[in-house]
Amino acid sequence: MSDTKLTRIGIFYDGGYFAHVSDFYLYNHEREARISIQGLHALIRDEVSKREQTDARRCQIVEAHYFRGRFSADEARRFDAQRPDVDSSLYRERKFEDALIKAGVTPHFLPVFANDEGRPPREKGIDVWLALEAFDLARNKGLNVVVLVTGDGDYVPLVRKLNGLGTRVMVTAWDLSLGTGSGTTRTAQALIDEVTYPVMMGGIIDDRTRRFDPLVANLFVSRPPATSPQPSPPSPQPSPSEPVDTGLTLPQTDNDRNRARWQQHGPSRPAAAYSERSESGPRTLGHIANLPYGREFGFIEADTGGERLFFHQTWVEGCSFGDLQPGDRVEFTPDSNPRDGRPVAMHVTRRMDGESGADDSVGWEEQDDDTNEEEM
Repeated sequence: MSDTKLTRIGIFYDGGYFAHVSDFYLYNHEREARISIQGLHALIRDEVSKREQTDARRCQIVEAHYFRGRFSADEARRFDAQRPDVDSSLYRERKFEDALIKAGVTPHFLPVFANDEGRPPREKGIDVWLALEAFDLARNKGLNVVVLVTGDGDYVPLVRKLNGLGTRVMVTAWDLSLGTGSGTTRTAQALIDEVTYPVMMGGIIDDRTRRFDPLVANLFVSRPPATSPQPSPPSPQPSPSEPVDTGLTLPQTDNDRNRARWQQHGPSRPAAAYSERSESGPRTLGHIANLPYGREFGFIEADTGGERLFFHQTWVEGCSFGDLQPGDRVEFTPDSNPRDGRPVAMHVTRRMDGESGADDSVGWEEQDDDTNEEEM
């Protein structure tokens, strides 16, 4: 392609998918940092320039859009009342909107509402909205390359329609391994096969030859260097080393105190970090008691009574965490957090009506502790 022409790029974010990827690199990856929107855009421009064989300066992002469902104000306040120790949902959403706008991304939020049964709301229609906007802008704005930040195979029809316009399609594909016994999240193979330019992001990020590549380093929120202790006053405290809020990344899931509790209680650590007895320990029956909306964890109430047990999304087996609903029957292995001895539910599996499994005689007293993981 001639360098005299501008390559017009449009980026379309599946917000739920992007949040999942960012959470993975914060909680499950050695980098322990969130994805930077600005850094991702810089890498996308570089990847497009290589594949289009043109100067990166002539590859410009002219459209960027983010799609996700969100609470109504009243429901956000109701859910926040259950979690007084973290920043409010409305504050976090406003903060993220500010970050998107600063990065030149137009946010599109689809209202979601709790149903009559009181279950958490589910995003519906986001993929349709994204597809319609992407096709419309590609046709009317003459986009040369459409970049999809998603892993959903449902976008294959969109890719085919864009190909019919002569628009090339790139997908940022992540295959995320959540740890031993916790499964993986993979980009749909059908989507990878259909697009013009599949970019395997995990390979780029974990490529040791690109460890010091600025494009890769800038994909993540940078941490400020720790300052040296001052000679006075005596016994100075070290400076905090939390990530810098550049305004161009996803907001932290919780406030600083909550983040420290996540690190202490271990959701970022693979299931193997917990006691080995959970692999073959006694199974217990119960039901999903609470799934805080937009969070990566939930709470289970055992049939044998006692306090509710915390479980992380990576400890769910046999189905997706997103498939669970409050009231669902589950089977799990009681275990305890190795750091503080608090009870947790490991190897959580959903049970169908009439399914036999755990021995109802397994009692709560077999656990080391009867205090529950606090909501974070």
